[in-house]
Amino acid sequence: MKGNSDEFFNKKEAEVYVIRYENMKKNNLKHYFDIFEFELIIDYYVYEDKVKEAFEAVELACAQHPNSMELEMKKAQVFLKKGQAVNALNFLNQIEEIRGKEANIFIMKATSYEMLGDDKNAIKEFDNAIESVGHSEKNLILYTIGMFFQLMGKYEISIDYFEKAHEHNNTDLDTIYEMAFTYEKIDRNDESIFFYKMYLEEEPFSKEAWLEIGVIYFKKSEYKKALESYDFAITNDENYSDAYFNKGNTFAEMEKFGEAIKMYKHFLKLEKNENAMAYSYIGSCYKDMKDFKNAEKYYKKSLKIEGDLEEALFGMAYIKFLKSKFLESLFYMKRIINFNKKDTRFYYFLGKIYIELKIFEEAFMSLKKTIKLDHYYVDAWLEYANLFYENGQVFNAINVLKDALSFNIKNAEINYRISEYFFVVKNKEEAYKFFENAIALNFKKHINFSFKKKPYFRYLISKYKKSNEEWIN
Repeated sequence: MKGNSDEFFNKKEAEVYVIRYENMKKNNLKHYFDIFEFELIIDYYVYEDKVKEAFEAVELACAQHPNSMELEMKKAQVFLKKGQAVNALNFLNQIEEIRGKEANIFIMKATSYEMLGDDKNAIKEFDNAIESVGHSEKNLILYTIGMFFQLMGKYEISIDYFEKAHEHNNTDLDTIYEMAFTYEKIDRNDESIFFYKMYLEEEPFSKEAWLEIGVIYFKKSEYKKALESYDFAITNDENYSDAYFNKGNTFAEMEKFGEAIKMYKHFLKLEKNENAMAYSYIGSCYKDMKDFKNAEKYYKKSLKIEGDLEEALFGMAYIKFLKSKFLESLFYMKRIINFNKKDTRFYYFLGKIYIELKIFEEAFMSLKKTIKLDHYYVDAWLEYANLFYENGQVFNAINVLKDALSFNIKNAEINYRISEYFFVVKNKEEAYKFFENAIALNFKKHINFSFKKKPYFRYLISKYKKSNEEWIN
């Protein structure tokens, strides 16, 4: 939450010198710029992400001021911007030999090492930076390093520096907030809530902190507390759209779909009705309420805004499937598969559509793709095996389920199904073996077993029923 270097960069001031500098280059003139002016020009190009222009400016600056360590530092910075970490390190090592131990040098060296994927040396240089500053500056530099690793997604390292910053100054609110945020990222939810509440003791009107606490309670399935937190956020800002959206998500998870729809609609009102995801979520609520007419209506609104939104496309495919409009369902699924070739639930559902359309070759391919992507997708294994079975290829179905068991050995449904197939091909010994495996894993699921009234199966059911009752008692 603390300011970064961009906030201290005066773009308008820099533009005056950039115009003069670019005019000089355009007209092939020679102008003198002092070190400060060159620093502003270089910072401007870095800020605008014009790396080539920044490098040209720093080269000219170093030529005009060959003994300037400030410009050498800028050159190292531009090398980092270009992704040339090794060149940056070479410059920084030279500067360190001349200027000695300075925090900025150590921080840039650490950044270079991190760019090279060398956490160990990056941490070493950051620690050198901490040691190089006085007591009054330690909190800021620890916080800065914590933010660096947080932005890199290295939350475990980040939290270590935030904790040190908090030990150094336990009243710094920016550190407290970022600790809470980072603990949430590593699923240490209780610590996250603790520090958000500590932050709120000093900043009770922070809608962002209340929202984040609500998100954590939602993750913990403590929905009542999540709603209370979102309400506190709304109390602080009645137009805080994110809080209404999250309330909608919470009500939906609680299966209070009517309340969820109200929240999403209020969110849309605040967002000027331009949010595809909210329309899609309203559609999903109506779908779960079996109100398919309104579900389609809101899915279509969603797709009008964002034509490739997966959840809306899948919602439409699902409704069309339920209505036995399989070609229309296929149309929506193919749109999804065109840009998402890794989500197993889409391939699985595509396979089910092809089965209904009796396009079995495509069904085989879709289900095979599903289990290739996810060996633990039990429903896909069962559907794949059943496809062989329904096409008279019982032994192929058995082989599929044997492969399934190699990944899901303790799954009762697979054991029940393979028992049925063995019984069909009159291999009773294997049928009984797999049935006994299944009933030992899940007694209740024998109710769906096709041959449960056959004598030996009845015996096994009776046997396991007795032991099951004894275990319950």
